[in-house]
Amino acid sequence: MGARGLFVLQLRNLPRLLQFLLPICLLRLPFAVSEASTIEGLGLGNPSNSKTHAGELAKQFALLDRDSNGRVEAWEAAAGFGKIRFEEVKRMIEVEPAPVGFFRLSRIRPVPYHPSSFVDWVAFRVREALRDGLQALNDEIDFEEEILSFLGKYNCEDLFPLGHKLPSTCGELLGETPNAAKCKSLTAKGFCRYTCGVCTDEINGALLPSRNLPLKRSGGNIGISGDTESVVVLMSSDWHTAPWYQIDGKGIPGGQVTRYRQCTYDNEWQCFSGEGDQVQCNVTGKSDPPREFVVTHIEAFSQVVPKDKNSVFFFIGDTQEHDIAPGYLNGMDPALVVRDIMNATLIDILRYFEPEEIFYAAGNNDGPHNEIFLHGGGVDNQTDMWAAALVDAGIVTNALGWNYTYAGSVGLSQVDFFRNTGYYVKQVPYLNGPYGGGVFAVITNTNLGISQIDQQAALRADFKRIANRNGVAFLLGHHPWIAPSLVPESEKDIIRGVMSGHIHRAFSTTPNLFTQLGAVSQAAVDTGFYLTTIDSSNDYAIVVDRDRDLYVYKDTPERLPNSRNWKVEKQSDTGTKPKHKLGEVQVALVVIGCVIAFLLLALLSVMLRKFSKKASYAVVNSENESTSNNINETKKNKIGTEEDVGDLVRLPQVVASSAAEVGFDQLL
Repeated sequence: MGARGLFVLQLRNLPRLLQFLLPICLLRLPFAVSEASTIEGLGLGNPSNSKTHAGELAKQFALLDRDSNGRVEAWEAAAGFGKIRFEEVKRMIEVEPAPVGFFRLSRIRPVPYHPSSFVDWVAFRVREALRDGLQALNDEIDFEEEILSFLGKYNCEDLFPLGHKLPSTCGELLGETPNAAKCKSLTAKGFCRYTCGVCTDEINGALLPSRNLPLKRSGGNIGISGDTESVVVLMSSDWHTAPWYQIDGKGIPGGQVTRYRQCTYDNEWQCFSGEGDQVQCNVTGKSDPPREFVVTHIEAFSQVVPKDKNSVFFFIGDTQEHDIAPGYLNGMDPALVVRDIMNATLIDILRYFEPEEIFYAAGNNDGPHNEIFLHGGGVDNQTDMWAAALVDAGIVTNALGWNYTYAGSVGLSQVDFFRNTGYYVKQVPYLNGPYGGGVFAVITNTNLGISQIDQQAALRADFKRIANRNGVAFLLGHHPWIAPSLVPESEKDIIRGVMSGHIHRAFSTTPNLFTQLGAVSQAAVDTGFYLTTIDSSNDYAIVVDRDRDLYVYKDTPERLPNSRNWKVEKQSDTGTKPKHKLGEVQVALVVIGCVIAFLLLALLSVMLRKFSKKASYAVVNSENESTSNNINETKKNKIGTEEDVGDLVRLPQVVASSAAEVGFDQLL
């Protein structure tokens, strides 16, 4: 076929291109999928691709291989994360009674984007099988069998609605905080059940022990309190502070992270234009934010709270930007980057709070992604650097004098236990509590899940210590599916609040005292922080109202960060659309752009179809019968191949991805 004939062929099929673009843009995807009983058949993607659900789960599962021999044995799976040895697992299985909480399989459900829940499932299932004599300690545990049984128990496939092969899954399509309307449409057709959380317990504290405490808002006016036993608390999460910030949003590696390519240790906290010039740190409204933006929310707190008012700071995890992979750091050591981010962050916080007023939890974007403290201390440098920053700043101390056991070693101090687990307890200053025994904050590492033996033992011991002192407690944990499960049922009466982050959405406190925080990051459904008071008027509980206590950032992109832009704004608890104007403006631009693009493409199609008739007539009369047959055959093959169909549908997926970046489906 001549080039002219191929050109005519492509013009004639522009209407077919529109037929592919329109349904994908509107997420009307009525295609069938394979139901093969494999991981990829369930829609989880290729286990060798770490960006898919299956890849993320496979990577987490492989971390159980303690001796690095390429196979996970039953004793390793039963041990879970940490440094528990073979002999210790054998003793726990064979000695009666087993440790409290060692067997609790019924509490594990599939949670997308939290691979530790899968490891919890494997650990508890294997422990029960070992206890019942169904497996031996040295049996190999098969990843594919475990994931299929895990998801099969809850009918939790993640089928993707396109019938032809594409490099896409529900996880890639919807992001880590899927839009509720999209999920409703997809799951009604049987698609994306795993990503949309159909088989997961409801979040927002559903797993917390129930309480009969009357739900009354904490504090009231934070500047006026007749109660001398009061303290203002600033609660924020998911900062994702970005060094080497490129203000056009087009830096490497892309998506939420916009990093200047010529990054070095010396220009870490400078901002750059796309041309490489050093510039002021204007916001994009969609990226992991520069340090200057993050600091404004603490400045806003200081402008609202009187200087003579006692205050504390609860941070619920995710200090770092989303990607600190070596491939995007120009040869720099990721551990040193973690150190620098933590040190800079703590310098900013310590301008407003004393070390004893700071309560700081680990998120999945702290240290190594999803892996902080999974192997204990002294194993990976990123974990050690993160922990050292908090110890050196005086935030984690041995002030309570409590001792712990880790991996069979007894008598560890609070600091030593923290360096191995990320777990610690601090007393909240300025408060004696309702019974005179003090108010405490239990800071957990939810990356360890609920099966990690040492953290579970510490939780039970510390809640008993607090109860014996007639104290009450808050529990801080990054993941909302994990933190509520860490509260011991026997000690539920001393809980005065559980706080989580991770999903970049904010909700009012639930009746069982669970508070879901939004994110300070620009890349969020709710870019906001909570400000409230703890005092005796509400039995020292933290109860926030989204309409009155959530400070939201309100501004337009391409402007300098400003602390005056954080304001309380009344809003619903749906959490299904952006609640800050940065996101609203970007989403509006994407929608308008999509509409204009379709109109122009349709107009171009009509004009070119008229031209193609004349061009086609000329080609047909100038080619012989054999060439004509070749044209028809090529046309048939050109449009029919999966590769070309894949090319046709990639464009609207990029549009959908861009909409996700600006507020609809943010990655966490």
